[in-house]
Amino acid sequence: MKVIIITEGYQSTGYGHITRCLSLYQAFQENNIIPTLMVNGDKEAEHFLADSNYELFNWLDYPEILLAKIGSPDIVIVDSYKTDEKFYSELFTRTRLLVAIDDNMRLNYKAHIIVNGTIDSENYDYKKEDKVEHLLGAEYIPLRKEFWNPEEKAINAEIKNVLITLGGQDIRNLTQPILDYFLDHAPYLNYYVVAKENFKIDFKKHTSRGKVEFIFDADALKMKELMLNCDIAVSAAGQTIYELARTGTPAIAVIVADNQIKNVQGWIKNGFITEELYWNDSNLLENICLGISKLKDPAIRERISFLGRNTIKGDGAVKIVSHLCGLVSEDVSFHFLKAGPEQAKIVFDLSNDPVVRANSINVNEILWSDHVGWYEKKINDKNHIFLLCFTSLNEFIGQVRFNLGIDKPNVSISIVEKFRGKGLSYKILKSACKEVFSNHPDLNSLYAYIKPDNIPSINSFIKAGFQYSVLEQINGEMFNLYILGR
Repeated sequence: MKVIIITEGYQSTGYGHITRCLSLYQAFQENNIIPTLMVNGDKEAEHFLADSNYELFNWLDYPEILLAKIGSPDIVIVDSYKTDEKFYSELFTRTRLLVAIDDNMRLNYKAHIIVNGTIDSENYDYKKEDKVEHLLGAEYIPLRKEFWNPEEKAINAEIKNVLITLGGQDIRNLTQPILDYFLDHAPYLNYYVVAKENFKIDFKKHTSRGKVEFIFDADALKMKELMLNCDIAVSAAGQTIYELARTGTPAIAVIVADNQIKNVQGWIKNGFITEELYWNDSNLLENICLGISKLKDPAIRERISFLGRNTIKGDGAVKIVSHLCGLVSEDVSFHFLKAGPEQAKIVFDLSNDPVVRANSINVNEILWSDHVGWYEKKINDKNHIFLLCFTSLNEFIGQVRFNLGIDKPNVSISIVEKFRGKGLSYKILKSACKEVFSNHPDLNSLYAYIKPDNIPSINSFIKAGFQYSVLEQINGEMFNLYILGR
């Protein structure tokens, strides 16, 4: 499956779009799909993109180059405040599924799907046009993988640790005045300040005045750690607020851009945030301190923490990607053939695929001479059901094998690289298992052994109806055992 994600990020505006798109990138990775990120940004943006498959160039001014580069992908996702309606119209004709990430109903998007994960966006006045699907509300907010399943946060009796994070670039230069004010009025607290070394701050001066720790270029893992360890946070009101909510960290949110206004209004309605503060308020510093004083009661912080975690489940990116892959896979019909001698080579190639080998009980490369004997034995074994799956155009999708001649009759599945991530695995499993149960009335259960870190396979088996049973050791390695009853 070919997936293109188009976005932007600059020092002058921040990198929230990039981090949001990286969360979708990570969710595709969980489905064994590696998208291409097309990023219009500055050199600083590469700090966020280092571990991804990306191209950094000015696609906004040269859309014809972008269109030539992407070709005809299966899915295109656009997250941008700069694009116009013509841009979406051009992309719409070139892809099977065009997705527009929106925050404020900015355009009349020409897209198949509009996603808006802003809290309360399900109540926005979108025009619900035919053939345009809307995924709206906080359940669809995409968060980076580190925030999918964070640890539980402890709510302390007193506020001791304060996190200050005003965006990756602090575009309003708020960090220094806020920190100065805190050190003047509450020098006994511990302050953890997320900053860039090029911030307009005298770092030595502040560390000499109080308990201040500056954290430079914090990655997602470090941000999660800071949020969990700090009692409260003072933050810009963009994407970070959703990460704070996910970790259950009570926050004072400062609106530093117009596109954050609806964010804060939605969170006030929810109860996670209590004040609507703007970066240019004349009494901003006093109001921040007033907001913190309201959070001194641990019972209030406990309630706010619960509201945040209960609202943001962390699986928004996974939900979006799973839905997109499912829509694309609906175009793929399949049928089964019983494995025969003429398919020995395609099964051999699939079995030696690096992903297949890595997730097998035997991870070693298979030799052709060994495969020939094994394959002949399996296709002639009456207790071994060996099904090969093909498209309507007779393209090989993968194999499903059932070993019924043992105490725990088991099933395994392998999909060729081209068809991974299309949501086909669980459909193939479900169909194959139904057929086997139908043809073997004495068979009561089927078992599957899956490595605990093979998340795509676990998701497929669960979606096909299998349930987790126990952790078992095979050849010195641990496997999850899943069971499907008749």
